[in-house]
Amino acid sequence: MAKTETAAQAVQPEQTIEELRRTTGTSIALHYGACAAEGWGPGKMVTQAAYEAAIKKFGNAPIGGAKKC
Repeated sequence: MAKTETAAQAVQPEQTIEELRRTTGTSIALHYGACAAEGWGPGKMVTQAAYEAAIKKFGNAPIGGAKKC
């Protein structure tokens, strides 16, 4: 197990991002936005926890990039 993985992530099987989009019910726009932000291409294999974290991170990101002071 890699040092950055949690115990829950270590036991989760990896699936393609396309399978995870269908099983989680993520909208296509949110899916593609998160994949672009993460640099994921078609067929990328990740755990459900990693996919959901990427969706949450992208969904909570400010429009237009980083916050300005």
